[in-house]
Amino acid sequence: MQAMSKKNKQAKRKPSLVMPFTLLAILFVGIVAASIILKPGPAKPRKPRRHNLAREIDKLIIGLLRGEDWSYRNDLIILLRDATGMHFDYHPEHTEELRFTALTRWEKWWNGVKTRYEGKELRRVDWLLDALADENYRWRHIIIPEISEYKDPRAVDLLIAAMKFQVENSSRLRFVSAKALGEIGNASATPALLETAADKDEKVAVAAAMAIASIKPVDYVKQIVETSVRKELNLRARFELALAAFTIKAADSESAFIAYCRDAAADRNAEFDLAQAVSAFAIIGTEACLDILKTLSVHPSKVVRDRAERVRRKVKERLGRGTPK
Repeated sequence: MQAMSKKNKQAKRKPSLVMPFTLLAILFVGIVAASIILKPGPAKPRKPRRHNLAREIDKLIIGLLRGEDWSYRNDLIILLRDATGMHFDYHPEHTEELRFTALTRWEKWWNGVKTRYEGKELRRVDWLLDALADENYRWRHIIIPEISEYKDPRAVDLLIAAMKFQVENSSRLRFVSAKALGEIGNASATPALLETAADKDEKVAVAAAMAIASIKPVDYVKQIVETSVRKELNLRARFELALAAFTIKAADSESAFIAYCRDAAADRNAEFDLAQAVSAFAIIGTEACLDILKTLSVHPSKVVRDRAERVRRKVKERLGRGTPK
């Protein structure tokens, strides 16, 4: 019995050939899978270095034209947009023919830039301004926010022209142009902005009025007030113009706020602006504003009527007329 038990133990300890083969098979499958997963695809293009931008853009353009992998080209387009600030009609979902057309557009544009500035330093702001001047360039609304960051005085006249551009679906262009003029802050744009405050698109008109408030053109307060009382302008733009006059020279803005309050009193959508306009009278109010404050003291909005009554009392006290009845 002891001999048989010893023999059985030795049999159990005898190494099996199945396990090593199983391990080898698993290892082989793992190596094959890893080789598939780690198989190198097209190398990701590098992000252009700003210190040698022109040479880097050259490389990106060449990569677009010579590359055979469309996913690689898509990456190049993203880098080109980032490097140049420009946009062309390239979409990965378009047909191959349309994508090739867009690629040649990029090449043609860049060759034109190099020809135009041959022998000069290539600066991003220069080609962006060139694009802004081109009425046929469809992506001006995209490049304008960056242009405003440069605060280049050359942009003012170009932005004014873009702000006046009246074609179908151009309201977005006019809107960003007005906003950019406010950010650049050149007072010479004020007359054009006052004209744009009468734009039929409310967002454009309000953007123009707010741009004037940003610029604070001290020599144009009279014109701002005169424009703000024009009834054909939308109420939001009129309020922003009155507010612009207030921020520049508060005392001259009373007539603008009186006219605004009179016309906005019946507009339920103007409640918030109306309440702010009433508050302005607490600072600038004279005898002239008492009638409109009395009218607003019975306004349907509790916020407006309470504020009107409170401000009316304050103005009366300041004028030495005691508590109003």
